[in-house]
Amino acid sequence: MRIFVCEFITGGGWQDRELPTGLAHEGDMMFTALASDLQDAGYRDLVCTRDGRLAALLQGIDTVIPAINAWDTWESIMRECDAAWIIAPETDAVLSRLVQLAEYCDCRVIGCSAGTVRIATSKQRTAGWLQKHHIPTEPVFNDPEQLSENREGWIVKPDDGVGGEGVWYFPDLPSLRSSWQRQSTEKKQLIQQFIPGVAASMCLLCHAGDAILLGCNEQRFIFRNDGKGELQSVIVNGLRQYHEAMAEIAGKLSGAMPRETAFIGVDLVITDQGLIVIEINPRLTTSYAGLRQSLGVNPAGLILSLMQGGNMPDVHDFQYHPVRINI
Repeated sequence: MRIFVCEFITGGGWQDRELPTGLAHEGDMMFTALASDLQDAGYRDLVCTRDGRLAALLQGIDTVIPAINAWDTWESIMRECDAAWIIAPETDAVLSRLVQLAEYCDCRVIGCSAGTVRIATSKQRTAGWLQKHHIPTEPVFNDPEQLSENREGWIVKPDDGVGGEGVWYFPDLPSLRSSWQRQSTEKKQLIQQFIPGVAASMCLLCHAGDAILLGCNEQRFIFRNDGKGELQSVIVNGLRQYHEAMAEIAGKLSGAMPRETAFIGVDLVITDQGLIVIEINPRLTTSYAGLRQSLGVNPAGLILSLMQGGNMPDVHDFQYHPVRINI
């Protein structure tokens, strides 16, 4: 099976602009971990694209420098491959467009379907979907003039943002309203009440309505003095003490999702009142880079085995060692 490992940022998606150091570093970490896992699982017929400014990362992978329009190159490759594993941000519907392109090219997507990606791309749609399925989440607002003051402050972020990009904290309504009036209207912004608690994430392997919790991760997320949010590191399986509570949420999520085989990431906050789901990431997340070392098993091999009709893995084989990933 020929597999296209498509990492958007380092694979040519930003070749017409300056590469953002942080996102390029995260992209390289995810690409390297995934491609190595695929090779070790016996999938050796791999192809990728690589921004011409960057050196190739791994041996044994057919590496293509994309054309001026990288989308033309990706379409050409997808038409020649059996499957595509896409790592891309939701921003500007990039992930959605790539999934749709693969489906159009009759190239099997290893991951979430276009319908699932469409819901998760928008944080506002995600919040509505979570509420519809009675999964604890935080309401989303669009107008600061309709809000009442609270003791905790407010978070503003793009509707289709990724990671900590574009996330800001405001301690009160006057500062929020002042910023809201100054900001550009080109990108849809959302407001949520700040939730005190432990920033966390989950790595889930969803299959046929069931979910396996691969990672109970601690996120070291801070707000700088100017209010800008910044994800500094992730400790994969650093929150194993919350495994039972996270597994309950994972079951609700997978039961409500389309019955497909996919890796998804879930951002949440652990509070004294319970777990609050903030976002769903319908793709590999940075935490994937530490999963194999943490679990002691090959996560890419598990996913492809399930896609090809295998049985759900025995979680008793997992080791769940904490592994730190610096962003």
